[in-house]
Amino acid sequence: DNAPLMLNSFAKSYIINKAAQAATASANVSAVVVNIGGDLVVRGSITEPVKVSDPHADAENDAPLTGLTIHNKAVATSGNYRRGVQIGDHWYSHIVDPRTGQPAEQIISATVVAPNASDAGALATAFNVLSPKESLKLIASVPNAEALIITKEGKHIESK
Repeated sequence: DNAPLMLNSFAKSYIINKAAQAATASANVSAVVVNIGGDLVVRGSITEPVKVSDPHADAENDAPLTGLTIHNKAVATSGNYRRGVQIGDHWYSHIVDPRTGQPAEQIISATVVAPNASDAGALATAFNVLSPKESLKLIASVPNAEALIITKEGKHIESK
């Protein structure tokens, strides 16, 4: 009845974009990396290596699933493998499908690289509730964006 609406993901993306924008507007700054909780923006003359966590790993410091090199873009990951609640034998995601009101279950992780953090964050969250087919159609409509989606069965789906 009185469930809270959490806007953390959107606020984080907005803050990352604004911080990177302010930093690059400063005198004598040729490059900046702003990283808040693993979502980041890279601007300017540098590249930044980014490790994508394996959502099936037991610990956050386990070997990464893959690595990316980011230049003048943003990356965001959203998933239910670290946040949610265990009730009995079932894990419930903190990400809720607004179409059904039910926790997202089929996708456990979505990583998006996009021109800005707002797009990357919004798409990564959306891909947790959309089907892989819907997600691939949507990412194809966003210029200079790409995604890695991982299903709960462990299937890796990459945009082209």
